[in-house]
Amino acid sequence: MRRPVVAASTGTEVAPTANTAPVSEQITETSGSWAVVKDLTAGTLGGVAGIVVGQPLDTAKVRLQAKPHLYNNFWHCLGSMIRNEGVRACRWIV
Repeated sequence: MRRPVVAASTGTEVAPTANTAPVSEQITETSGSWAVVKDLTAGTLGGVAGIVVGQPLDTAKVRLQAKPHLYNNFWHCLGSMIRNEGVRACRWIV
């Protein structure tokens, strides 16, 4: 049996709405194993994209911090890495 919903401002009972059902009863079509697969796939792809984009930029940043006299700017550093050492200098391709 559900408890009555009482309005906080007036203290009177109000008609229940869709949001007053317990969480266990608010199961939708997106719940279940399909939602888990979607969430895991989205999280994995987001993580991979972050590493693929971020790692080369971080490598160039560290090189600029370690040896600032070798490079004019960030883009010069990144271009020199790829030109002299190839794409493997970006460290996300083993």
